[in-house]
Amino acid sequence: MSEVNIPKNTEAVLAVLKQCARDMRTVTYGEIAERCGGTAVGAGYPIGYVRDEICRKHGRPWLSVIAVSGSDMRPGGNYLPEDVAIPEELNELWWRGMVAQVYAYDWSDVEIED
Repeated sequence: MSEVNIPKNTEAVLAVLKQCARDMRTVTYGEIAERCGGTAVGAGYPIGYVRDEICRKHGRPWLSVIAVSGSDMRPGGNYLPEDVAIPEELNELWWRGMVAQVYAYDWSDVEIED
């Protein structure tokens, strides 16, 4: 069994993302950093953990897609995992569809699993 290290602040980042999903709103990397400690760039590690270990691994919508850049209110360049490619012309539509799935999902019982 391979062990994945949980990045610093992941629990706090998960809580912020879950709250924003309940509120049906996106949240900037800067706001995540402000609320959870650290930097906007550093928030990428726990956000990636949420995407891969909490969402993808369990067949959930990718909660991470509601984390966006403050400059254009769209996800950063690394929001897709390396094994997923979306044609450029479909990227916006795909992202919006994922956001809708995140808003519709019940995140209340989702926690970090050891």
